[in-house]
Formats: sequence, structure tokens, C-alpha cells
Amino acid sequence: MRKIYVLSAALFLGFTANAQRNINLQASITAPNAGATVTYNVATTFTYVFKNLGPTAIAATDTILYVDPLTPSGQAFFVTGKSKAMNDTIMITKSATLVTAPNGAYNWCINSQAWNRTNPFTETDTSNNDACRNLNFVGFPTTGIKDIVAARDINKVNLGIAPNPATAEIKFDFVAINNSEVVLSITDLTGRVIRSFNYGKAFVGKNNYTYNVAELPTGLYIVELNQDGQRAIGELNKD
Repeated sequence: MRKIYVLSAALFLGFTANAQRNINLQASITAPNAGATVTYNVATTFTYVFKNLGPTAIAATDTILYVDPLTPSGQAFFVTGKSKAMNDTIMITKSATLVTAPNGAYNWCINSQAWNRTNPFTETDTSNNDACRNLNFVGFPTTGIKDIVAARDINKVNLGIAPNPATAEIKFDFVAINNSEVVLSITDLTGRVIRSFNYGKAFVGKNNYTYNVAELPTGLYIVELNQDGQRAIGELNKD
């Protein structure tokens, strides 16, 4: 089954000097309903629920970080100021009007992680880190490069590229879900991979990358970053 991924993570900014915090953050999607239709240029409500299965409480000074296909490239959404004891939940609801998406049935998925930016802690159960809703995308145009990018079989967020158009070095940000390797690929409009590069292991969170495209012929290209199936894809206009 094809998938579009949402990345969520609990980013704990508070400092606990001695005690290790064991966290089991469960992510789920409660809206749209399974099998619902997402229509081109029609507002759709998305609801994400993050449940603290404990045993450690989430303090009001802690932060939940989440990234979804609606997230601006290289950025993340944050939720703070919500103290949550074991078995408490945090609900995020947003409305979006999609104008670029693949047509057909896709699993809209959440992949969640929890970590502490200051002190290590243990994710006690990783079996509930994934949750999906099967949705049916209809009515989306497939006439240009933006639609070629959208129609690929992807678990993606949008990749912002600057400058664009470009003649030499390009820059882009990528929110990494773990410390594994990040791989760049550049394809032409026929789907042929003409450049690839392995950036090596990433830092969890926002990473900044560059690549020199001076030797590419003038034209339109698709640039993709891939880390363990989490993809960021954008279009490049090479002058």
C-alpha cells in the first residue's frame, strides 16, 4: 500500500538532573475517517492525537514536535505548555485545502518518536510508533512538474530549494527522523536518476544541506532526500 507519512516526535526541552525519563508516546490519526475522500481544492480536517502512555509525565515546559505533509520544508510544528500525566492525550486539529497530491488510495501515516534534547531517555515501546489512515485522493490535476512530484509513490514532505532557479550551489533543509543516513537523488522528467549523493548520518531534527548543480544541463529536475523511507521532494529549475 502506498503511503504518505506524518512524522511526530516528543522533543523534551526540560532538564532533569538525575532521573532518566522513560516515555512511550503513542501517535494516532482520528480524522479523516478511514476510507474518506480527500478532494482537490476542498478543505479537509486532519486530527492527530498524541497519548502519553508513561510512565513519565510530560511537563508544561516540554515540547511535542511533529512534521506532516502540510509542514513547510525544513520546519516543524511545536506544541508546548501542556502538562500531561500518564494516559493523558494531546489533540491537534488542522484544516487544509490540498491542491497538490497523488490521485488514488494512499495510507496517510504517522511515524512517531520521543527523545530528550538534554538528557537521554528510553522509548519503552516502539510497536505503536506507526499509525495510518487509508484515504482516497481524487480530482488532482496531473499536467505539470508539480504534479509529477506529487504523483510519485512517496512518503513525503515538500523540499524547499534555494536559489531556484539555480546555476551552481543549491541549499535545502531536511527534518531527520533519526540518525541514519540521508541520501540525495536528482532525476529528470523521464524518471532517470542522473545524480546521487550520500550525506552520511544525520542529526535528529533540522539538517542543512548543499549540492552543486553547475554541471547539470539546463532544464527541470526532481530533487529528493530519503532517510529510511521518509522523503522530501521538490522541483529544481536549472538555468
